[in-house]
Amino acid sequence: MRNCRDDGWDGRAPLCEVIKCPKPPTITDGTFEPEYDSYDYNDGVTYSCNRGLDLIGPSVLTCSADGTFQPSPPRCLLVSCERPEIPNAVRIEGKSPPYKYNNFVRYQCNKGYRMSGSDYLTCKEDGWNPPPPQCNVITCSKPAIKNGRFNPQKEFYEYGETVTCSCDEGFILSGASTISCTDDGTFETSPQCLGTGPVPWKLIISVLLVVLVCVLVFGGCYCWKKRNVPE
Repeated sequence: MRNCRDDGWDGRAPLCEVIKCPKPPTITDGTFEPEYDSYDYNDGVTYSCNRGLDLIGPSVLTCSADGTFQPSPPRCLLVSCERPEIPNAVRIEGKSPPYKYNNFVRYQCNKGYRMSGSDYLTCKEDGWNPPPPQCNVITCSKPAIKNGRFNPQKEFYEYGETVTCSCDEGFILSGASTISCTDDGTFETSPQCLGTGPVPWKLIISVLLVVLVCVLVFGGCYCWKKRNVPE
């Protein structure tokens, strides 16, 4: 800070000097270019690794306002990833092994299986990122049918399994008698059991009583007529 005095401004006039950075840090098994004794503000250098090694981190550093190169320098490492072990899945994108840094693969579950996790994987310094997914078999909850039943009876059915429907007494099956667990985790459209249901026992007794009364009445009339017919 300068103050205005009787004889003018005190102190020395400030100078604006260009920001300089010393040489950026060196890295093991790698180099940077261009290489100078000092660098001006916003000058950049590009890093590269020796043959066969992978550059981990930013490849370009820039001389910043605080007189240092930013961001932190990269590293040169030999990065490789094992082939992902994903049962019941197939690779649909990406190269075949061996896998190096930043190689990617994409997987798809086989028919009848549902993926849990990401289908897209990238080889990074600590392995596959994100971790390989799982392919779990698709299951269906047991179906339900009014006035009927399914066989076999289980809590869950795997993709492709079938069940057979039968109706209770007094009902008629409408639709396919056999349905399958589909790849969306549900059964095909369930059939229906149509009808009035089983005949109530009271109705059965009433019908039998009516029949019995009719038999007695008509039987009695027949006997009476037979006795009164002259011989």
